Amino acid sequence: LLSLGAIEDHSAREEILKRHIMDVDYVDYEQACKTFTIIAFHNIQGYFLVTLPYKVGIFSAIIVGFVSIPMVFHLPTVEMFNEWAVTTDVPEMRDLETPLEVSIWSWNWME
Repeated sequence: LLSLGAIEDHSAREEILKRHIMDVDYVDYEQACKTFTIIAFHNIQGYFLVTLPYKVGIFSAIIVGFVSIPMVFHLPTVEMFNEWAVTTDVPEMRDLETPLEVSIWSWNWME
């Protein structure tokens, strides 16, 4: 069990904890399993709140990633953002015919 627990076998670690409960509390295996279930229940309480910052960060990164695509390649969106925040000169329309040309103009704001 110890060698399996050392290689991160979850069920082996559970069994080691159950046997430790048997040794410390002087109970049989069934009672150790009940105690283990109580411990496992208390262990997952609050798990949502603990992991909430990570979930918010991942969700935000995905949303920002999708929003950044039109902010670079979509001409009306780039023009709107230019009027609202950047206020740089707009190139001639012949220089903004394709999404790649729009992205060259919008990416220049970053430099």
